[in-house]
Amino acid sequence: MRPTCSFFPKPLALLMLLAATGFVSSAHSATRLKLRCTVTPRTLPQAGGTVTVRVSTGAQTAEALLVTLTRPDRTADTQVLAPLGSGQFQAAFTLPPNTGRTTLKYSLTAFGRGDDPAGATANCGTVRVKSDADASPFAITACRITPRALPATGGAVHVEAQLTGKRKGVQVRALVPGGGTGLQVDLTASAAGIYRGDLMLPANPVDPQQNYNVSIAAQLPGEEVGVSRDCGYVTVDAADTSARINRLVVAGANGGIPQVRTFNSATLAPLDSFLPFGRSFEGTASVAVADLDGDGLPDTISAAGPGGTPQVRVNRGSDNQEFVNFFAYDASFAGGVYVAAGDVNGDGVADVITGAGTGSTGGHVKVFSGRDGGELSSFLAYSPGFTGGVRVAAGDVNGDGHADIITGTGEGTGSQVKVFSGADGSVLRSFFAFTPTYTGGVYVGAGDLDGDGRADIIVGAGGTAGGPHVKVFDGKTGLVQRDFFAYDAAFMGGVRVATGDVNGDGHADVITGAGPGIAGGHVKVFDGNTGAEIRSFFAYDAGFTGGVSVAAWK
Repeated sequence: MRPTCSFFPKPLALLMLLAATGFVSSAHSATRLKLRCTVTPRTLPQAGGTVTVRVSTGAQTAEALLVTLTRPDRTADTQVLAPLGSGQFQAAFTLPPNTGRTTLKYSLTAFGRGDDPAGATANCGTVRVKSDADASPFAITACRITPRALPATGGAVHVEAQLTGKRKGVQVRALVPGGGTGLQVDLTASAAGIYRGDLMLPANPVDPQQNYNVSIAAQLPGEEVGVSRDCGYVTVDAADTSARINRLVVAGANGGIPQVRTFNSATLAPLDSFLPFGRSFEGTASVAVADLDGDGLPDTISAAGPGGTPQVRVNRGSDNQEFVNFFAYDASFAGGVYVAAGDVNGDGVADVITGAGTGSTGGHVKVFSGRDGGELSSFLAYSPGFTGGVRVAAGDVNGDGHADIITGTGEGTGSQVKVFSGADGSVLRSFFAFTPTYTGGVYVGAGDLDGDGRADIIVGAGGTAGGPHVKVFDGKTGLVQRDFFAYDAAFMGGVRVATGDVNGDGHADVITGAGPGIAGGHVKVFDGNTGAEIRSFFAYDAGFTGGVSVAAWK
């Protein structure tokens, strides 16, 4: 339990609290601690709810960090922020319902000490709890930001927001909460319910990186309270980008133990290696990559294969430490889990998509929120009588700003691929990737290979009788764009597929991993624009023949 206290709204009182609790040291330094504070959400309904405060110290060390919530009646509560790692700290406050007729405002202030005895204070802004007179006639249903990462020079990110309801006269703005007028821009209506604009973010000459939490705010002229939506983080790098270089991620059962290895996409130099399940599980693993903790680094999502529990683990990109661990299905299910990642609900944070392996009824798919881990959806991709398992991928196939869910059948039936809308779950597309007689199962991936703004669908043959056959289907038309064998046509171990912009030309490239039977875990990359082979390497030593799962960052 985090310690709390009351009536300490001012930094001086916070300093006294730090001294009393032993957090104050006598060290002196010329380096002044800098705090950056974000609060989500900024507006709560009349029923109240929980707000989360996240404070970043960048590369600097803080001995303790406190955050104070000041109520409308000027009483206050203070919490010690819990460390999340990588200079990130977090606390949460639960605000009560608003029983009055006017909006209630709560202010938040963070305070901490580093080497500088003067300490540092950050104004985190205000949180509003609406009254019953504040019901808004419109809502922000989705937001999208591209790109999510900028170089050290900063630049513009394109922001799109989708509104529903009575929008006449509404003012829509993209902003960095607490960033002042220099970090906001008014969005312009460009289609029915769609608002667009470019938000400028400044250069970052000093810190290792800057993370800007971007929100959308909408309100009617003259109204103090509107609606808002958190759209997630944009990262501005500094000159040293070594921790954020593009990388290929490979998972294989090396010596029977699932092992994840990462490689520099440009040089193929090994970057890191770890065991996502320790040595407690022998078998295969499925892998995906996404930034779930908002630090601008790729986190690795691993799911245990057949024979293990239906466990999903997420390891932080900064230090490989596990920070998410859950069972996607009933603990007794041992058919394996396939995993993917994409922003399904449009909140700016990638969500985790799972597909149940052999033995599951109907190809059971689930989606878990990347923001809080809650289950967003659960459905059967195929008929209840099918028990061959389901492989999954994610990509915005219809261009609506939501990652859609792509599924492929496991062994035992035709090579049926389906695309489900991330926005409403409807079936956008359904087709058979290979001949009707092929029943070896398929692996799926998604990425924008042709640069038309829509994810194309990549399908790899799953095993026997299919060979290492790969097809690429246009996301807009459904037509076959590419049709090739990633390895020798006589190889019958199947081929796993993924996408990522490996060569940095703005087009997603096709990444393949050989299934069981090829020594060394053979990984290849094919140019998304031309189809030419641009990378080929072995992720493990020659004694390894178990097959690999592949993913990519960027």
